[in-house]
Amino acid sequence: MKVLDTEPWLPSILFLTVFIAGVLATRPASTFIVQGDQKSNLTLSVNVPLDPTNDDLFFHVSAPAGHAWVGFGFGTEMKDALIFVAYPSENGKNVTLSPRIGPYHEEPEHTKAVGVHILEGTFVDNETYNINAHCTSCRSWPLRAAERGKIDVTSTAQPMIYALGPVDSFLHSDSQEASITQHIAYGKLMMDLTTATGEGGVPSLSTTESGVVHGQYPPSGRLTTIVHGVIMAACFVVFFPLGALLTRLPVHHAFWIHVICQCSTILLILVGFTLGIYNSVHNNKHPKLNSPHQGLGLTLILLLIIQPTLGFRGFLYHRKEPQPHSLTLAGKIHRYLGPGIILAGIINGALGLVFANDTDRLPAYFGLFLFIAIIYALTYRIFQRRRVRNNAVNSAAAANFRAGATPATAWAGSAVASRSAYDVPLQSYEDVDRLSHRTSPSLGSFRGGNADVEHAPPVSVNVMPKNEETRMS
Repeated sequence: MKVLDTEPWLPSILFLTVFIAGVLATRPASTFIVQGDQKSNLTLSVNVPLDPTNDDLFFHVSAPAGHAWVGFGFGTEMKDALIFVAYPSENGKNVTLSPRIGPYHEEPEHTKAVGVHILEGTFVDNETYNINAHCTSCRSWPLRAAERGKIDVTSTAQPMIYALGPVDSFLHSDSQEASITQHIAYGKLMMDLTTATGEGGVPSLSTTESGVVHGQYPPSGRLTTIVHGVIMAACFVVFFPLGALLTRLPVHHAFWIHVICQCSTILLILVGFTLGIYNSVHNNKHPKLNSPHQGLGLTLILLLIIQPTLGFRGFLYHRKEPQPHSLTLAGKIHRYLGPGIILAGIINGALGLVFANDTDRLPAYFGLFLFIAIIYALTYRIFQRRRVRNNAVNSAAAANFRAGATPATAWAGSAVASRSAYDVPLQSYEDVDRLSHRTSPSLGSFRGGNADVEHAPPVSVNVMPKNEETRMS
């Protein structure tokens, strides 16, 4: 066999030719990789066909399948952005891709002005969304009042947004108009579309860093959300009920302790309320404050501002009338509005967990409420029984009974102080020397509290038969 002699540089030329051909065959792409944890990594790659008459785009998206949906869009924010939302199909084996127009921080609405087609290689399994798609007429889209949104394919910094839906939320639908729940992670990016321009087709992920941008999810405000929830739960489940309970317990200065406790809790509520408003506006989560949780929260804040005023008016009335015959209207409203606010606040806490997509904590939340309620009920019952017992021991009759015989114990209080000015003391049953006989002293004369039984006129009673007059002499 004859071996051909070759120039030493020929193999290098052949290798370089194959490499260049491979590079030219690779469709250009601009890629953005979001580096989160294992459950939130997201890769977005866009291809812009070079044909100037072509108004299409190709893109590739991969994301964890644990999220109910994954979405991305062209625009600086949700308002007026062209958004593509992907979620599992009805059978759970394929992907439904829905083009939508974003209103102002509300659920994006499906649009038929933009066409989208799922391409080969698209699937969803237990771990990953893998989406290859082609959109038509998507470089511009209609908006309100004859306006149009637009993608600048010549821009080196095209604004885009992306988001991931809640985890473990079931959404399987073949409809492009399926309703989606609010995202739990989102972000913004700038895409260089000039590096994505070339031969049209599904973008290829380059093994180099050319055209690849790495990013991270912005702070989600999770810490402030947790602090908001803890403050509100502590106020409505612990502090407010405690302040109400103090007014029903035999505690010294219970009224003023009640005032201090409730007013301090209201101030703490205002701090938690401020954090809640900040979370909604800063995180673009119902910034119009029109969700059920936010609406009920605003109502409770207004009632909490009114509640101390009603209580103070009742206090002024009781100072003028130490023994009023009944509560004033303000006092009655204050008495019954307080428990209503507490109950509504506890319900709103559950709505808050739903609002934050944190329903896994609902059982623990209601368990804490039930535990605190049992503790308060037992405490009230114990003090109530002790109050009844002390009232019996310190009653006027009990004080008269033990006068001169049984001194009041320290825990029972002062027997003398409990006696009324109108009580008639009874003779001690142990003072037998002062009782000469059992004749009633009621008609005799009293000197120094002792009956003069020797000069008391005799009393006789003749009992007549039934229907006859009783005579006394």
